[in-house]
Amino acid sequence: MIRQPQKNPSNRIKTNVASPLVGGAIAHRSKRLKTWRKSKSVRLPEFDYKSHVPYHIIVCTRNRQQPFEDQTLAEMVCEQVVGTCDRVNACLGAFCLMPDHLHMLISPDENRLCLSDIVGQFKGKITNLSWALGWKG
Repeated sequence: MIRQPQKNPSNRIKTNVASPLVGGAIAHRSKRLKTWRKSKSVRLPEFDYKSHVPYHIIVCTRNRQQPFEDQTLAEMVCEQVVGTCDRVNACLGAFCLMPDHLHMLISPDENRLCLSDIVGQFKGKITNLSWALGWKG
């Protein structure tokens, strides 16, 4: 559903700010964008996701559990972030591990794996490590 921002009758700063999305649609910043299940993907159809540009990746835990509060798992995740990027020759700009999610700034090598393959390998390894430590999900 496309919603247009409301006009402010006093001609001051608009209180209902909107932001542009892919395809020229407008959505409110207060609404959470979903890219799973029945909703449409926000990926650009003509964009090459193998290009050597930095991407901000956020990996969230299932049901927002907080497994990364476990020091052992947190250290393993950090090692896997660096190890996966080294193994696939991707440039890791930065990463930040939070209790229930991970932020990564990654630039994939143009001649190797695409971004989705890199993230898929990483998530598979982290899932196996977390299961080994007793986490479910």
